[in-house]
Amino acid sequence: VSVGLFIDETSEEPKSDGSILLVARKIDETYLDYIASTYQINGLRKAGSEALHENSQLMLFSGEEFPIVRLTWDRSETISDYFTTLVMTVIAIMAVLMSLTWIVLRNHRMGQQQYTSQLMEIASKDFLTGISNRREFFFLVNREMTRSKRDSGALTLLMLDIDHFKRVNDTLGHQVGDQVISGFARLVSEHIRDFDVFARIGGEEFVVLLVGASQEKATEIAERLCRVMREQVFNGNTMEQVRCTVSIGLAAWNESESVDKLLSRADDALYTAKRSGRDQVRVAEFS
Repeated sequence: VSVGLFIDETSEEPKSDGSILLVARKIDETYLDYIASTYQINGLRKAGSEALHENSQLMLFSGEEFPIVRLTWDRSETISDYFTTLVMTVIAIMAVLMSLTWIVLRNHRMGQQQYTSQLMEIASKDFLTGISNRREFFFLVNREMTRSKRDSGALTLLMLDIDHFKRVNDTLGHQVGDQVISGFARLVSEHIRDFDVFARIGGEEFVVLLVGASQEKATEIAERLCRVMREQVFNGNTMEQVRCTVSIGLAAWNESESVDKLLSRADDALYTAKRSGRDQVRVAEFS
């Protein structure tokens, strides 16, 4: 095989586009004899395949079985083979890009959902106790009232106020007061059901909507809350143990009044409990 630059016939200079000229001669038995005679190689013979398939090779051996020439070549490929390879490469790159895009979009959406969930948590929960705040309380109570009208279910509201809480803040500090508030919220949560509505609507004021509970059942629950609060000991940052009681006003819903009216009746019952000595439950008259 001879390879060289392609010489232009007119200028007798190599073509500027870098073209090359390749001249090859078939190695047949006649040409082998010519080579053996010219270069004095006794027993020169060839072995291998001349067909153009993948990993083809052709070797020339001397009489001593020593390979003096080894020719190898790859299978020739048509333009369709290159096109197929190019298309498959493009498809693979697009698949990778689409996968990366999907991952980025999924992570972005998950981040948005988490951020939205955090905003909803901030907007609907009390920052100190983690229970519902006033905003969420009104939303949940209106929902339960609509459901109870449809199903003829009972609803009873408890309004709870920690007795002499200002004294705790004034004598032991607001940090201890916050611990009492948090401890009280945990205590109440342990004695009501998961589907009851429990919210903090003021400093030391809480409300519980007992879903499906009659006035008699709600009174029993309220009395129990008074008892466990009376027995509860709150440990502040100091070594001093803090004990508190709670006053509760109870009002059963009459299936026609608004949330504000129900709250007002429960609040009146609460202040009756306060004026009567605290640490007790008072029931509002059914209207």
